[in-house]
Amino acid sequence: MPPKRNKTHISESKAFSPLYTDQKFNIPQQLDDKLLDSFTLFGEDNNTEDLLLKDLGQFLRTYLKIPDKLLFFVNLEDFLMDGTDDIVDFEKYLYKGTLLLTLTENLPIIDMYWDLLIDNLQSESPHNVLKKGKYDGTADAEKYKIKLYIDDLSKLMKNLNDETPTSFLMEMLIVSNNGMKVYTDYFDFALILGRIGELKEFT
Repeated sequence: MPPKRNKTHISESKAFSPLYTDQKFNIPQQLDDKLLDSFTLFGEDNNTEDLLLKDLGQFLRTYLKIPDKLLFFVNLEDFLMDGTDDIVDFEKYLYKGTLLLTLTENLPIIDMYWDLLIDNLQSESPHNVLKKGKYDGTADAEKYKIKLYIDDLSKLMKNLNDETPTSFLMEMLIVSNNGMKVYTDYFDFALILGRIGELKEFT
């Protein structure tokens, strides 16, 4: 269990890392090297200078070891070079690859906090996916597909003590949506954790 924090409002935080937003950022050298090496190795293995959309999913799984639970939320077309429908843009690949590698390294932290939320919502949820008994045994591996809606969040806020880490994270969820979405998913949640400094840097 992580240490308790002083109550903080995420809307007041000034420490958002651009890695977890749409802003440009400086790619750490070790990640830049890994991404370049993987891209080069793929080209050598497949006798090509380009990475195509049809190969991108398998490339991310095989060469970067990105798990399916993250790729589930990735729109591969976001990697494409402007004006093409099949060629991956190398700069976009570097930025998006940096994010995916960093999240992959932090999966134990992300899963821990996500499980705290889901475990508190598993009973009496208005959404079928969270109803008691839906997840048991090997089905726990599918928890990342759950979407948290505003009524789920409201229920959790009422049930939790404000001093618990989970309550702290729920405040982040509500603020992060900013009225633009009716739900928060696993990938959104991972980005939120990164923005407020809960995730470690890639090593």
